[in-house]
Amino acid sequence: MPRIINLAGFSMLAVACASAAPEIRSILNGASYALPGTPGSAIAQGSIFVIFGTELGPAALEQAAGFPLPTTLGGTSVRITSGSVSLDAPLLYVSERQVAGILPSPAPVGIGLVAVTYDGRTSQSGAFRIVRTSPGILAQNQAGSGAALAQNINSAVDQPRNTISRPARPGQMATLWVTGLGPVPEPDGAQPTPRDLDVDLEVLVGGRPAAVRYKGRSPCCAGADQINFEVPRDVEGCYVPVVVRAGGAISNFTTISVARPGTDCVDVSGITGPEIERLQTGGDLRLGAITLTAAKPTEWSGDVPGFYEYGNGEFFQYDWNILNARLGIGRPPPGSCLVSLRPQNPAGFGRRPTGLDAGAALNLSGPKGSRQIPRRAPGTYSESFSSGAAQLQYLEPGNYIVDNGSGGADVGQFRATFTIPPELTTTIQRAAIGITVSWRGGDPAGLLTISGSGQDSFGPSPFFTCTERVAAGRFTVPDYVLASVPANLSINVAAVPGSSPQARFRAPGVDVGYILFSSIEY
Repeated sequence: MPRIINLAGFSMLAVACASAAPEIRSILNGASYALPGTPGSAIAQGSIFVIFGTELGPAALEQAAGFPLPTTLGGTSVRITSGSVSLDAPLLYVSERQVAGILPSPAPVGIGLVAVTYDGRTSQSGAFRIVRTSPGILAQNQAGSGAALAQNINSAVDQPRNTISRPARPGQMATLWVTGLGPVPEPDGAQPTPRDLDVDLEVLVGGRPAAVRYKGRSPCCAGADQINFEVPRDVEGCYVPVVVRAGGAISNFTTISVARPGTDCVDVSGITGPEIERLQTGGDLRLGAITLTAAKPTEWSGDVPGFYEYGNGEFFQYDWNILNARLGIGRPPPGSCLVSLRPQNPAGFGRRPTGLDAGAALNLSGPKGSRQIPRRAPGTYSESFSSGAAQLQYLEPGNYIVDNGSGGADVGQFRATFTIPPELTTTIQRAAIGITVSWRGGDPAGLLTISGSGQDSFGPSPFFTCTERVAAGRFTVPDYVLASVPANLSINVAAVPGSSPQARFRAPGVDVGYILFSSIEY
């Protein structure tokens, strides 16, 4: 099991002198890193916790050499007090700004106090909440989000880590690594004894309950639990959400990759797992995007009432950052939701994209005749069809054909057919049991996202994203999702670019091509 270290993400500037006492800044679940006061931030008896601060230990990281785990390591010790009980925590590693240990199983439930002693100096106590169960899923980024630390169980000796290039198969057994399932009777610093823990537990994979075969301590690692489960047979995707509900508490949201035997996982944008990995390791992808838009100003925008219709074509070679910002790679597959922390610096600042020559113009024909979308700059095509008209002049629902004539130097000749569907209209119903979104119109073969964000006083605001097939007509946001985000939510519904097979096209010189119709108010 990999070390639980997150030094790269912790950049606190230590300005105290060498003789200063340790200072505790935060006490977090050692897997989820849930912020204090937010759902899942309590620390369970017998689980791994992490203390962040300054002057907590030696400048160079020191790790426990083996079992039994020490209660003093590198000159650092950690004392836990709950009620009238005080206990020393077994330590996994210590460093100047970060210490990881195991909350002793006998620590009474309630408000706990922790104090760090280093080189004879003791910190002021920091407070945290102790509970019996508080699951946290270990993530591959060692920060509590993104891909879960999970293994595909092919056999007793073949259990590779789950990645987008090594997906699990529907119906296959897999192992999920967690902490916080509950206390154990033996000393927490001793070699763990495998046992199925008595905890009411549910694993949700892609929004579906998974059959759990084992839930208990791992024999390898103190404070670490493993859950062996069967991947539901009706889920697929590169970013299938995984969340654990145990003892009434909800874990952080992570993902695994799932694909049918002999196939690659596919993101809802249509990009495959191998393509994503190539982009993430510095590669490029050539994207052709044709967007037809009917925009209508709201009464407070100040624009002349009416419709503004225009067409755009973009043919560029992108890197991961920009493509991810454009397509929103990483959405959950249909019927599922993912909760994340809103990034403080949105993606999109990558290498400058390279424009591709797809010809002198794009030719568009539909129910109301033909139009041309001429090239305005390398890789960029645009044209206005109407401006301020009382009704749609050109882009009405129906069948369309687009081509690029004889092609260009970078993008060869192509011809694609697509359909502008009826306008998508949505209704949002809020009730005590949750939020239900229903809709009419839209591309019946496509997907849409339902997202919600709100204000949170504890830092970056958690938000959720759910994906559903347009043909489904409605979606109810699950209770465990709403319990993980602020109550005051703003809901947004939008089509997923390129999610419909009829909206994609192939062209020489283009890796991914899609056509999108967008009807917006601004």
